[in-house]
Amino acid sequence: MEKAVKDLERYLDAERREIDLAEKWETENPSGTGEPIAEYLQDTFMTFLLQGYYKNFLSFRRDYEKEFGTPPQVHPAVYSKWLRESILDSDFNVVMVHPVGDFDPFYRDVYRLDPKDRSQAYDWDQREDHQASLAGVPSIVVPVGQVSQPSKIMAQGQVLPVTISLMSGTGTDFQLTGMIQDMAQTGFLAGSVKVGSHAF
Repeated sequence: MEKAVKDLERYLDAERREIDLAEKWETENPSGTGEPIAEYLQDTFMTFLLQGYYKNFLSFRRDYEKEFGTPPQVHPAVYSKWLRESILDSDFNVVMVHPVGDFDPFYRDVYRLDPKDRSQAYDWDQREDHQASLAGVPSIVVPVGQVSQPSKIMAQGQVLPVTISLMSGTGTDFQLTGMIQDMAQTGFLAGSVKVGSHAF
């Protein structure tokens, strides 16, 4: 992960700036409520994931408009607006880099609880790899390495992939794709991976 970030800094001739989104949210208070980001977002991501915002409220909106003759008031997506305007921009001046997924192995003989029954400590809305979905901005995941983990099944080390997500502002999809393609062509990122148990 660190090597991939350093390579990206070198490629872009840019200086990294580490951001604590929760701290920045608290300082700027974009919601006007003073709530910490975790309390404000609550189960936002799970709502997206399990129900789908549009489909879930479609019948309500239709019934409301039929009853009152006007569409219902829908509040602006405060978090999405804040992340797009305060952290990212549409001029492709900022690229946010973060790890993707969990760093512990997932064993096939361990059954996962339903997401709604999992510990609140899982922080669905605080996970770095959920931020692009919450903000509605482009994000591309790329492989950058692999690490060895002990396997309780194989009784020996197994290799797990390491991936990062590169996230940029609204409307910068082509710039982000082009940058990653150029990085692969110039050796800053792997242009291909192997099949099988080892990616590199």
